[in-house]
Amino acid sequence: TASGDEEPDPVEVDRDVILLIEQWENDKATPHLATNGAPRLDIAVRTHERVRLRLINATRVRTLALRLAGLAPRVMAITGQP
Repeated sequence: TASGDEEPDPVEVDRDVILLIEQWENDKATPHLATNGAPRLDIAVRTHERVRLRLINATRVRTLALRLAGLAPRVMAITGQP
């Protein structure tokens, strides 16, 4: 029996990557974003690898603009709902 949190038809991916996006403020009160605790995050991906990015917005802003240059992203779920 599937619970309400499970995907009825799971999408086939090679791996999941969790990205926790946080907002840091320095002494000048200028906000900076960090992903998984780092100001820059590079993720190595093999050719044709299907990677599901699980984005967690832990900032005080409601929306973030993300750029995934050279990729063909697909939105698979919003707010944890498949």
